[in-house]
Amino acid sequence: MTNVAISIVPANEASCDDLKAILGTRGYAAKCQCQWFRTTPAEWPLIRADERAERLRAATCGPGPTSGPVGAGRSSSSGYAG
Repeated sequence: MTNVAISIVPANEASCDDLKAILGTRGYAAKCQCQWFRTTPAEWPLIRADERAERLRAATCGPGPTSGPVGAGRSSSSGYAG
């Protein structure tokens, strides 16, 4: 068995590259960008994926309050709970 160091940090302390690695470039996570619960049902289909990604970056990448933790392994990011 391999031991892997895992660290949990607030999302605003993770890099935007870490968040991109977690959400990927295809599939629902890449489309959603953790914005589903931050919009109304009427607003959701009107927001493009790139705008959702920008909203996620604004909420997480930089100083200020954040919305959730990011878990990272030694060599790769592994999860975001936003």
